[in-house]
Amino acid sequence: MYRTVTVYLNINQDDLLLYYEGAVSEVITRDSNGLKIQFPISILRPFVLHGGVRGRFEICFDSANKFIDIKRVS
Repeated sequence: MYRTVTVYLNINQDDLLLYYEGAVSEVITRDSNGLKIQFPISILRPFVLHGGVRGRFEICFDSANKFIDIKRVS
């Protein structure tokens, strides 16, 4: 069984730089229902723009909470 969560992200380029410097490896945020969600920041790599990562995303996890897929929904 899969679980999909929807999160809104607004990560600026300075915060992303911490990832590339190795200081940060995970994102901790809340989904649209207020549930705390934690995932590796590396899954956002396809969505990184010059100004950072912004938008609403759907993240799919398996029953063991392992990442399966991410897509931008707006």
